[in-house]
Amino acid sequence: FPEIWMVWEKLINEKVVVSSSEVFCELKNMYEKKGDQSWDWILRNKHCFSSPNNEECEVVKKIFTFPKFRESIKHKSILLGNPEADAFLIAKAKILNGIVVTTESSKPNSAKIPYIASEFGVPYMVRDEFFRVVRNIEKGNNELKGVTIYNSFDVPTLYD
Repeated sequence: FPEIWMVWEKLINEKVVVSSSEVFCELKNMYEKKGDQSWDWILRNKHCFSSPNNEECEVVKKIFTFPKFRESIKHKSILLGNPEADAFLIAKAKILNGIVVTTESSKPNSAKIPYIASEFGVPYMVRDEFFRVVRNIEKGNNELKGVTIYNSFDVPTLYD
């Protein structure tokens, strides 16, 4: 699917797709030692992973005022010094009026991205929906055609 990767990179270069430096650190832990094409692609697009600004840090602080949401930081990550990007990703989307893309499933009252994002008024979509957006752009269709975005916890909006 080289066309999809090209569209994704175009969206990154246009700053339509952005992420947090904490996500980069998580990806580094996952892919750097594998030495595969995924890590090469991530490195080529490192510029889309920016450090949190003051506004984003304030949102992160608010997220962690909720004891339940502190559970998003795994004990093992604390012990090993591994990054946990969820709150930073949600904060970036909140400040930029963006949409979070996640692989996590929605669980009520959980420390998962869908629930935290919903509690902070941040829309989210699952990864497959993001790839549908990219395919729509690649085909010249309306980018949101047939895409489901959750604007509140488990309440989908299907775009035509």
